[in-house]
Order: sequence, then structure tokens, then C-alpha cells
Amino acid sequence: DLSENLLPTFLVPTVSGGNITAYTPLDDIYSISRVLKGKGGAKIAKNGISFNATTGELEVTLRRPFGDKQFVNLLLELDDGSASSKKKGRKRAAGGPRIQVTFANMTNPIASEPIVVPGAFGAGTVTSNASDVESQVTADRPNNRQFMVAAQNVPTPFPGLDLNTGVVTDNDTTYTAVVTNGVLFKKFTVQVASPS
Repeated sequence: DLSENLLPTFLVPTVSGGNITAYTPLDDIYSISRVLKGKGGAKIAKNGISFNATTGELEVTLRRPFGDKQFVNLLLELDDGSASSKKKGRKRAAGGPRIQVTFANMTNPIASEPIVVPGAFGAGTVTSNASDVESQVTADRPNNRQFMVAAQNVPTPFPGLDLNTGVVTDNDTTYTAVVTNGVLFKKFTVQVASPS
């Protein structure tokens, strides 16, 4: 459902004095008038895009199952409703923009929680390694690596995850790891345990 699950995730910034002061969900401004094939990606069957602009439901039929290209690129034609019209029996967009969206054939990262990793304790700090988190996160497709990109619920002034070293520095034994497979993100509770 593009209207409910996709458009609200795009945010349009409000700029004042050179600074971003607020964000507006894209679905407050535009609706999706139609969906077209984008460039690249898996091949779509003839008449393989079925989009219901009223409900926001999208169904795409491929020429063949996903092969080496595990994604589909689609163009979303947006309409702000200000000047839509019909010409030769076809509804034209109201001059709104088009955005290309990639739909990938993969699921969220998968792991049992809490993820328990070894750590080092001392001087009021707890350190652990992102690689120990990543090694316990899997997917339903082989060779699909997971990357930890942030540690949340880490108080200031502790830095959390250092992306250069992969070390997580906290003052507690639990934090929230944000993990991605390159397209989708998921959060996991991490428990840091003293090495035996």
C-alpha cells in the first residue's frame, strides 16, 4: 500500500533563514496519480503494473522470477490535486514531480533478541564491537551481509558507535543496535556480557 506505507515516510523540509525548521510528510501535499516503470532492475511483464490510485495498492508482475537483478525500479507520478484534467480519455498529472523508488527482493534483518555480545568493562564505560552484533544477524538470502550503522539509547557524552573502528562505547550493558542490509533497517536490543 503505497499511500499508507510509503508516501508518509518521505519528508519535505520547511526552510527559514537558511535553516530547516520543520518537516511535512509527502502525503500531506501529494497523492500518487500513477506508477510507471523506471530505468534498470528486473524486467516487468507487459501491462505488469497494476496501481489503484484510490486505495494506494500496487501489484507488479515480472516477466520471470527475480534473477541476477533483485530489485524493481518504479516511477511514482505525484499529483497535488491543483490542476488535474483529462485529455483524450487519459488523466494527466497536475504538473507534479516524479520520484523513482527501488523495491528490493529482501526482508528485514533477522535475529533473536536480545543479541548477546562480549564486552570490556572499566572506568564507568562498557565497550563492545559492532562486528559481534553483525555476526548474529541473518537474512533469508545467502551472502546478504548486515551492517550495524548506529547505537541508540546511549547517553551523552558517550559516543555510541564509532563507524571508523566499529567500537561501541556506552555506560550501560544494554543499547539498541540499528542494522541494515543495504536497503532495509531494523533495530535490535543488545546485551553486553562480561567475557568468561
